[in-house]
Amino acid sequence: MILTCPACGAKFNLDDALMPAAGRKVRCGKCAHVWLAMPVSPVEAVPEAVVVERPIPGTLRPEPAPETTERKVVKARLQEDRQPVHFGQALMTLLTFIAAIVAILYFLREQVIMVFPPAETLYERVGVPVGPVWKGLSIINVSANAVPDARGASVTISGEVVNHSGRSVQRPRLLGTLSGGEAPVAFSIPMQPGMIAPGAHEVFSRTLAGVPEKANKVDMRFAP
Repeated sequence: MILTCPACGAKFNLDDALMPAAGRKVRCGKCAHVWLAMPVSPVEAVPEAVVVERPIPGTLRPEPAPETTERKVVKARLQEDRQPVHFGQALMTLLTFIAAIVAILYFLREQVIMVFPPAETLYERVGVPVGPVWKGLSIINVSANAVPDARGASVTISGEVVNHSGRSVQRPRLLGTLSGGEAPVAFSIPMQPGMIAPGAHEVFSRTLAGVPEKANKVDMRFAP
């Protein structure tokens, strides 16, 4: 135990066994003061008080505020978002996506063949028409010129087929209609078998004999 001199405040260590229960007189080694020292009793641990909150009789506790309309709407939307997607809705989305892909492949088949030439064979196998008009060809500089003929009026039809694509394309067969006279005249212009190189111009020409007078308007197109 530690003894403290009441006169000068000096502190000393004393064995607890040397201190009787009735106390003993001790002398300060610093100031020679004599006093009766008593043993220090151990301090019993005092348990902490537990405060229990109890409602006071007769008092009212506030009730939770009712849900507002806005909070109910938000809660309902969250519940709808958590609902699983129905099979019918998923199937409808898939069918719409497939229909969009098919429409693109059909109406933009010219661009598809330009980017992926082997697709032309696939189109032909499923029966989708892919004529020369879809192969990057065009007809330009078409003219109809009357020529002297003992059998009557004759007209020479001429023009060019241009390959605008970046690949070789098979020469097509040409169909035409000559009008402006009494009745339109339908005709065809075959071209030599072979391929038209990229960017090339192929000249075609044919003379029609015995056509109606004043027939000078010609319309050319690719054969299907």
